[in-house]
Amino acid sequence: MLGKLLKHEFRETSKLMLSMYLILTVITAVGAAMAGLGLLDHMGFFASIFMMIYVLSVFSLFLLTAAYLAIRFYKTMFAGRGYLTHTLPVSPAATLNAKVLTSLVWLCLSFLMCILSFLTMSLSASGPPNAISLDRFQQELSTVFGMSFAASICLLSGLFVSFCFHMSLMVFASLSIGQLFQQYRIPAAIGAGIAFYVIQQIIFAATLLASGIDLMENMDTATHAAEISGFVQKVTFLSGLEMLLFGAAYYAICLFITKKRLNLE
Repeated sequence: MLGKLLKHEFRETSKLMLSMYLILTVITAVGAAMAGLGLLDHMGFFASIFMMIYVLSVFSLFLLTAAYLAIRFYKTMFAGRGYLTHTLPVSPAATLNAKVLTSLVWLCLSFLMCILSFLTMSLSASGPPNAISLDRFQQELSTVFGMSFAASICLLSGLFVSFCFHMSLMVFASLSIGQLFQQYRIPAAIGAGIAFYVIQQIIFAATLLASGIDLMENMDTATHAAEISGFVQKVTFLSGLEMLLFGAAYYAICLFITKKRLNLE
């Protein structure tokens, strides 16, 4: 049943998502062609306007994706369409899992689209990097994290997936708490989101501070590359782990409210 729910979610959400990806692809292709031909260097004011539109479109993609998925979650779970959703012969857990997995996939794809767009524009303007530049980049990244280049990429990828997972579930949990109120549901959801964010930041800051104190106590000098890379590696790993734990807590909140405290409009 989860497979059928996922198929339905992707079919419904792909209409808008693929349209946004197509728009970004077209803007990127036009910009890359202009940059490759050197036209942006001679267009002055119009080049500035185009680059502003391009940058806004790239950054807006990720934000619009998050906003669209949050609105869809609220409408299909707690608003008018929620009656249809919760009369389906599926468990609340399966419904929630379909929403979460769909959001995670689209958020990750939107981020990858932004990265590919930036790389395309950069390479069109400066040309493909040579082997020396690529080797230097790999060495610097490996030095920062104190591990191989492949392991560093895996660590960063895991951190980003954890970020998307916990952010989407934080929004879903905030909306779930907001629907408990008879009135002012959206303000209540915003208040819950702010409270979640503040709690997270306090814990993240405490983790960073504790890691920094441990680093200073175990360093002979302030310039030991091994200790610094170990600190970066540790903080990155702990940040990803904390986001996964927060995501799990938010998931539990969503599931409990959906099962026990559902209050449709």
